Amino acid sequence: GNLTSGRVTGVIQSASPRQALWVLGNRSSSWARRKAARRLFTPSLRCSFVWGARFKHTLSARERANLLDAIGLTWGGDGGAMKPRRTLGALAAAGLLAGCAAAKSESHASTTTHPKQTTTVPQGPKTTFGDGTYAVGTVPADVSPGTYRTQGDPGYPCHWQRQSNLNGSSAGIIAATTYDPGPAIVTILPTDAGFEALHCGTWSPLPPSGPQATTFGNGVYAVGIDVAPGTYHTQGTGSTCYWERDSDFLWHSAGIISSSTATGPLSLTIEPTDKAFLTSGCGTWSMQ
Repeated sequence: GNLTSGRVTGVIQSASPRQALWVLGNRSSSWARRKAARRLFTPSLRCSFVWGARFKHTLSARERANLLDAIGLTWGGDGGAMKPRRTLGALAAAGLLAGCAAAKSESHASTTTHPKQTTTVPQGPKTTFGDGTYAVGTVPADVSPGTYRTQGDPGYPCHWQRQSNLNGSSAGIIAATTYDPGPAIVTILPTDAGFEALHCGTWSPLPPSGPQATTFGNGVYAVGIDVAPGTYHTQGTGSTCYWERDSDFLWHSAGIISSSTATGPLSLTIEPTDKAFLTSGCGTWSMQ
């Protein structure tokens, strides 16, 4: 049928999209443009054309530009309106102008689809981690150096070790400790090659301040953060008690200020200059 301007309000329907483009192409005086128009169909979105009443096809911006060029239309310089470059027939030109102008006026920015871009953020060394063996002083490192603490696993003793290599040999152990269930603290140095933990729960950075408790049991505590300095007493448990005051959290012999084993009631003073206090099998300590 003939295109009528009364039926064109943003779309032009046809019996088939290829037929619509074929008809429009054949309205052009250029054989090359007619041939180009017949090759343009792909199912995508933008300015829609309707011919008849049985089919609607929507064109992409690229298809629209190609089609308009093929059949002799071009965008004008007055805000995006289109003007015919050659005679297509008054009604055909009016229909195409109405359809594309309506589609363009719907806000090109809001309907244009751009491919999503994803950015991969490199994963740096962790500062929170659980059981496992981690590289520290290598590149890339699994764990950042620093002082870490854990509340431990209530059902198991916590075992950790600082390593000078990652080959698993005992010769590579810098320091290692197995605690009774309870909190633990350790400093991992930048020169350490690795760190291994088993049944220790989740490690996280030691905070700069804390509750400074005056009653506590088994575990390792930061003095001035976890426990308050002062004189403490315990009734003991009837078994061997071991305690240790330390100047750091590296757990090497050079860091021990004083230590002892005992049974029965016991009193001792934790100094404000102490960094760490370790207690195992001693029962509950309470400030006097």
